[in-house]
Amino acid sequence: MLEKNRTYLIYQNIIFAFLLISGAVKFVFSDIDFPVDITLLLSSLISIDIFYNMFKKSTLIKKFSGNQTLFLLSYFGFYILMILSLFYTKSINYGYGKTFFFILNLISFCYPFFIKNFEPKVFFKFMIIPLVLASFWFLTKRYLSWYALNPETRIFYKQFTGNYLLLCNGLAFCILYYIYEKKYLFSLALFLLIIALGGRGPILFLILLVIYWKFRSMINIKVNVKIIRRIGCVSLFLPFFIYAFRGYLSNAFKVGLTRITSFLNYEQDASVLSRFDYLDFAIENIFNSTQGFFFGHGIGSFGIMYNGIDQREFPHNIFLEAWFELGLIGFLLTIILFLFPILIYTKKSLVIKLMCVYFIMHSLKSGGLDGMRFMSGVYGILIFLDYDVLDKKR
Repeated sequence: MLEKNRTYLIYQNIIFAFLLISGAVKFVFSDIDFPVDITLLLSSLISIDIFYNMFKKSTLIKKFSGNQTLFLLSYFGFYILMILSLFYTKSINYGYGKTFFFILNLISFCYPFFIKNFEPKVFFKFMIIPLVLASFWFLTKRYLSWYALNPETRIFYKQFTGNYLLLCNGLAFCILYYIYEKKYLFSLALFLLIIALGGRGPILFLILLVIYWKFRSMINIKVNVKIIRRIGCVSLFLPFFIYAFRGYLSNAFKVGLTRITSFLNYEQDASVLSRFDYLDFAIENIFNSTQGFFFGHGIGSFGIMYNGIDQREFPHNIFLEAWFELGLIGFLLTIILFLFPILIYTKKSLVIKLMCVYFIMHSLKSGGLDGMRFMSGVYGILIFLDYDVLDKKR
């Protein structure tokens, strides 16, 4: 019986980890013609598990705390607001799809409440392995697309180009955990992988968070003989490795480094300039009418108002997106959902809160309401797990 329960606990951690990164690794499953949408499959399994636990007596005894109830009601209130906005949205197609797929965010947010025992080692193991494999898959595809001598063997780059940012977010999330576990060399290797992928935001956010996190320990540096020895051993073989694979490494990092350096010259960076256009348009249309200010223009309306096409488009800032599409109440609910938990749960592990801060920083630059499944899951971990999930003493 104990073995059966243990297997079930591992199963819960695995499917939750896979759900959060499914968007980042989905392109791999598309390449191998996997017969089922991986996100749909995992969300279905988790939904079944939620309903299974809801009807078990042991789960019904467990009650939400006051803060948990507040955030749960806020999340469902936000979703109800999306549904109501369908009556006046300017989007006649995309708005309905956006509302439907937002359910995945709700599932990710609520599921930690039903996880009997969160196992960090299992959770992160089954998250980092697919992320690393998918990252190398991505780099290989990009290499073939950009550098193949025979054009017929090239892969159309635009079909998968957006996955680099999803992969970087997952890797950054794992890096914070492995730094907490003091696996610094492994964290450094993952950071180099982010550089190769070209995630400018994740690189900047990670650096800022780690500096803040480790500021005191950086002042009182202690020499760790084991770490020095490992660095020395790696240094002996690293030059030979770099020389042997210098061509591939140069091409692999070239694209990522080009993206990073272009960020410094933002006046000529089309990606950065487009962000300013999005923000200007969103702010102007929030404050140019009473309806836009108090009620918004309706869920999914940003795309059709911005470029005249009823498709996925967003200001790349979830707070402005909520205000633009759902009005002042939607904006205030996002504040409650994503800022209040960090301030309220003062006794929770700092690294968990830094993970939440990371996703807030990302959501201010590149986030969209229908793509915050990972973010919602991390906040669910912070809010609904009563114990300190990373406390090694528990």
